[in-house]
Amino acid sequence: MTSLQNISHEQDIKQLANIAHTIWNEYFPSIIGHAQVDYMVEKFQSQSAITKQLQQGHEYFFICDGDQRVGYIGLVANSNKDALQISKFYLLKDIRGKGHGKAIIDQIRDMAKTKGFSQLYLTVNKYNEAAISVYKKLGFVISGDMVIDIEGGFVMDDYEMNMPVTG
Repeated sequence: MTSLQNISHEQDIKQLANIAHTIWNEYFPSIIGHAQVDYMVEKFQSQSAITKQLQQGHEYFFICDGDQRVGYIGLVANSNKDALQISKFYLLKDIRGKGHGKAIIDQIRDMAKTKGFSQLYLTVNKYNEAAISVYKKLGFVISGDMVIDIEGGFVMDDYEMNMPVTG
């Protein structure tokens, strides 16, 4: 059974950073290269970066398959868009394709409804064809594109995708 486990304690944050390092290095080098993976993990998914994000109101959850932590998700409320942003959504390589994505999106939609938001949105690398395909199957549609300078000589070249909370 797929479930979410809230992350707030220092030990959880440390484990989350370790899982992030593993997932990013097993999946993203072929899309954005090793140098950008290393940069982004340190800037956005290190223990200190996650701690800072939690202090700023972001929410993080482990994705669990039974008792095993198999990935993580990050959420950010965006009242300007009347939306809950899925800022992070990552699963370990061996877990992908087993229905966890749908189960998690269903839970996140329920959270968004409870918080009074009308939509979910996320960004995804334009060259991450596998993830784009999964998101489309889950009900997301591409609503725009963006190139964001993240410093260090790197950019995020992404699509924004969204879906209504109801329906």
